Amino acid sequence: MISSQEKLPVIVMRSNDLSFLGIIRSLGREKIPFRSIVFTWKNANTWFSEKSKYFKKNYRIPNPQENNETALVEMVKIGQLLLKEFNQPLLIIPSSDTNLMFLINNENTLNKFFVLNGCKKFKTYRADIADKFYCSSLVAKKYPELCPKTFKCESNIEIDLLIKKTLYPLIVKPSVKDYAQSFYAKHNGMKALTVTNESELKKILSDGLEAGSKLIVQEKITFDRPEDEIPFYAYVDKNSKIIMAATGIKRLIQPHPYGTANVLELSWHQELLELAQKIVEAISWRGLIMIEFIKEKNTNQWKMIEINTRPWLFCDFYSRYNFNFIKLLYLDWTNNLADYEKVQLPSDGLMKKPPVHFGLLAIYNNMSTKEKKHIFNDLNSIMKYIESFGGTFSLTYYELDDVQPGVENLKALLKKINSHTSIDSLINTLNDKLTKL
Repeated sequence: MISSQEKLPVIVMRSNDLSFLGIIRSLGREKIPFRSIVFTWKNANTWFSEKSKYFKKNYRIPNPQENNETALVEMVKIGQLLLKEFNQPLLIIPSSDTNLMFLINNENTLNKFFVLNGCKKFKTYRADIADKFYCSSLVAKKYPELCPKTFKCESNIEIDLLIKKTLYPLIVKPSVKDYAQSFYAKHNGMKALTVTNESELKKILSDGLEAGSKLIVQEKITFDRPEDEIPFYAYVDKNSKIIMAATGIKRLIQPHPYGTANVLELSWHQELLELAQKIVEAISWRGLIMIEFIKEKNTNQWKMIEINTRPWLFCDFYSRYNFNFIKLLYLDWTNNLADYEKVQLPSDGLMKKPPVHFGLLAIYNNMSTKEKKHIFNDLNSIMKYIESFGGTFSLTYYELDDVQPGVENLKALLKKINSHTSIDSLINTLNDKLTKL
């Protein structure tokens, strides 16, 4: 537990509801003080996080996508107030890439008031690592065997060059995110696209450039099993030493194959620890980080596909099992992080029955009509689906010591299903199952 003498608050920016909830729960459980900056937009989904016992709405700014200049003016005003109150810049934690890029794009203005995860001295915003091409280049300089061939595409001239020197199949994805996540929106939620021929590549790149995107073209690493596409979550101390780590297995990705993992199993892949350690040293990292690995099926070699530098979607899930990466970030920033002789890893006991995390409403929203009728027909079919994955289970939003966000999320699910199952019946069943685990 954090000492009550610690007075410096963390600033948390809300744009992704689930990630934001995970951050404030991770802070709230440890009684770490924080203040939130929120914005919303027309047709935004329900903010279930607002039902959390930890929720605060301290400051509000316009959506940067709709009005970047006014959002920046308001951020500066907030920063000035905080600087006057605490006499130093405060750590800010973005809940999505849109937040992260707003901060990075305005670093010269905002770094007087806010500091970001990543820099060895908590000074710069590490725009180099947020850019997937330059991040890959940095790692490839030292460890080329860990990186698939990756090329940037920021102009029409580069399209012609890429067509001449690349082999198919390829992956195309944004190198730098924008405030609207426009690549995902244009491609039905896909975070990347597989390209199999020259005409496909030319069209996707041309359309992306026309929309203002910076793209990368990457060698496609092929694999067969979910166990061979692994997110590696870590906290890295001031000496670029990994002191806490866990991995995940994406049991359900929607839309497949480059969407969101709506069913994620907590796992541990020991062979990735050494590789991850090399990568964080190569980029001179400090703070929390997620490294995406894929094992190439023909060579059995692991490759680093990309890096994410803000809290991931299911950080709350890991926190429930004592992997509170947000807590370590706070302790590190306030110079209270103890020296760790051994890295904290998932125990053998935990891995005997690995926890599996479900986003039921997200799963439903991304399923076909046939799948919905089969899996979400009634309470028994829902529970049968959950139990089919084995292990213990938990749900996004729903947590026994902060139950209301989950209740509202499940109410929204039942409303969409148009089910005769009552919310009380569903909650009682879940509570019984969760209490016994």
